[in-house]
Amino acid sequence: MLTTNFSNYENIKPNPKDEAIGFAAMSTGDVTPFHWHKAAEIIYIESGDLTVSYEHSEVSLSANEFTLINTGVIHSARSITGNTALILQIPDNFITGQLAFDEVPHFISPVPDDPKTYNTYCDLLKKLIEMHHVLKEKPPHYRLEFKSLLYSITYQIITECAIIDTSTQHQTDTNETLRKVIDYTNQHFTKHISIDEIASIAGFQPKYFCRFFKKNMSRTYFEYLAHIRLSYIVKDMIRTDIPLYKLKEQYHFTNDKLFSRTFKEAFGMSPTKFRQQMKL
Repeated sequence: MLTTNFSNYENIKPNPKDEAIGFAAMSTGDVTPFHWHKAAEIIYIESGDLTVSYEHSEVSLSANEFTLINTGVIHSARSITGNTALILQIPDNFITGQLAFDEVPHFISPVPDDPKTYNTYCDLLKKLIEMHHVLKEKPPHYRLEFKSLLYSITYQIITECAIIDTSTQHQTDTNETLRKVIDYTNQHFTKHISIDEIASIAGFQPKYFCRFFKKNMSRTYFEYLAHIRLSYIVKDMIRTDIPLYKLKEQYHFTNDKLFSRTFKEAFGMSPTKFRQQMKL
C-alpha cells in the first residue's frame, strides 16, 4: 500500500495504516520542530536547502542530496531558502514484513564522500530522483512504478545500509522517555509548561530531568520549547500578516530576548528582515 501527496513537509500527518508514504513536498523558509516516526525516513532535496538535526549532529542538504533517518529517532529540520523535496517514510511494519525477524535494523545513511558507501549513495540517489519525478508528474500507472521503486529502495537499504543493533536497554528507555516528553510538549506548547510539570511526565525529579534532557538533546528543555513555539510562529509569519507580538502571545513565547536569539540562530537574521524577504 502507498499514500501520495503534494504538500508542505510540515503538514505530514502520522500514518495510522502502516503504509509507505511518498511526498513531493514544497516549503518556503521554515522550521519543523523535533518529532519522530515509527518509520525510516529518507529526505531527498531536489532544490533549495535543508538542515536536519538528530542524534547530537546536523546534516546540511543541498540540491540532489539525501539523508536516511532511522525509525524512532528524534529529529528536526529547518530551511532558510525553502526547498522542493521528496519525503519517503517506510514504516516499521513494512520493513519487518520483508524480513525473517521482528526487529527493525539500524541503518547507516550512506554519504558520497565515503568510498565504502559511494556506490550505494549514487544508486539510491538515482532511484529517489526517479521516484520524485513519478510523484510530481503522476504518469500512467504511477502507483505501480512508485511501489516498484519503493521495494527496490527498501531492499537496498536493508542489504547495504543495515547494521546489527548494538543499542542497550538503557538507551531504549531513554528514547522512550524523550518521546513522552516531546509528545506532551507538542500537545501543550501553547500554554505555560513548568519544569515540575514536564519532569513529572518523564517520571523524574526536576533537577535530574534538566540534566537528563540537556545530556540527551544537547539543549535545555526551555530552549527546546522555544524551538517548538518558533516553528509555529514562523509558519504564521510567512502565511499571514498577523503582528509578531500577537503571534508570540498566541504561542506563549513570553521571553523576548530568547525569541530574538532563537530566531537569529535558526535563520541568521532578525524576524523583521525575515518577513520582509518572504514578501519579495
